[in-house]
Amino acid sequence: MKNTQKIGNVKLKGRIFLSPMAGYTDVAFRTLCKRYGAALVVTELISSNTLVNADLSTIQQLKTSEEEKPLAFQLFGSDINLILKASKIIENRCEILNINMGCPAAAIVQQGSGSALLEKPEHIGKIIKKLSTNLSIPITIKIRAGISKENINAVEIAKIAEKNGCSAICIHPRTQKQGYKGDADWNIIKHIKESVSIPIIGNGGIVDEISAKKMFNQTNCDFIMIGRAAIGNPMIFQRINNYLKKGIIDEKFQESIFVEKIRLFKEYHKLWQKHELSFVSLKDHAVSFFSGFPNASTHRGSINKIKDESELMDYVGSLNQTDRNLHKYFINQI
Repeated sequence: MKNTQKIGNVKLKGRIFLSPMAGYTDVAFRTLCKRYGAALVVTELISSNTLVNADLSTIQQLKTSEEEKPLAFQLFGSDINLILKASKIIENRCEILNINMGCPAAAIVQQGSGSALLEKPEHIGKIIKKLSTNLSIPITIKIRAGISKENINAVEIAKIAEKNGCSAICIHPRTQKQGYKGDADWNIIKHIKESVSIPIIGNGGIVDEISAKKMFNQTNCDFIMIGRAAIGNPMIFQRINNYLKKGIIDEKFQESIFVEKIRLFKEYHKLWQKHELSFVSLKDHAVSFFSGFPNASTHRGSINKIKDESELMDYVGSLNQTDRNLHKYFINQI
């Protein structure tokens, strides 16, 4: 099948997306990733039940920015009518709707949502049909390979999804039982791409420029979606885009990564302030931006003890940006 840079009627300026991740893809981080080259960003997964029954003004996940558009909202649930009600609430807040049908977390699966839906392909079809006939925005789904290696049914689900009006499918080719362990079988992405005509988004096992290009080449997917490799690392989108266009890896960024990480976290902090997010979000992102550094565990311990924004930013400002040992450390990692 031919590749595209559209999902439904939504035109996209690139092929690299930010994956939805609970606790990380808040509006500030999404906006930061969009600045550095993400073509599409997705909210944290939001419970359809919560959206329908809670005070909307208290839900941090509903905060958005003009700068991050086009934006996709991700919902989870299993009750068709409840998902539709929730979708109606966010329909005018985003350009694309995504339904999570792949999350392996026990708390989600026990509700019959996320990857639990993989056991009910026909129910998946009914959800998509209900949404696609009642909403004005493209409907997409995020799935896994199947429940287990003995029950791989992603191709079957993809065909059902397309038949019922799905505009694109994101596939993480690990099983529910695997969680995030073991290899992601990219051949499953390839098989889905060969089986349907709607855009396919590959996800799982992309950690850098080389693996991003490899996924495109190996699977012929239309887009790729980056999750854990983007946490604390929004520049990954710019670097992958540059590599795909020019075939060059930016070694200068590696040489100055400590300085860049501090700068990027301060940029995140400004967006965090603008959107009045929780202090927990700021601390979690601080830990993620400085993970992988020498003495990272010390930084993490210090950050976790900090009680307010001012103290945290003072700590970040005190980090020695010209420490020669840090510079030598990162040069040796190249």
